[in-house]
Amino acid sequence: MRMGSSISSAFNGRWRAPWPRVGECIVRFRQRRPGDGIDVPFQLQVLEPDYLDHNKTLSLDTGTIIEGVQFDKIGRRVAYWMFGNHPGCLT
Repeated sequence: MRMGSSISSAFNGRWRAPWPRVGECIVRFRQRRPGDGIDVPFQLQVLEPDYLDHNKTLSLDTGTIIEGVQFDKIGRRVAYWMFGNHPGCLT
């Protein structure tokens, strides 16, 4: 099976309403290993922006972190500081 066909069949009919049409999200690209049993060798994980640590703001020798987004000395985004679990979860 070609990769394009695999992607089409994996997403066919899954991303329709009731998904919101506007709003913010973070999309994380995850490479997958052949042993994971997934036809497509990557995964797109859609996360709420709540996962971003908005309280993390500080200066570094290599740049700055502003509300969870890390920038190098010339202003390029280099990292996002994320919580391991949704901050609203109790467990």
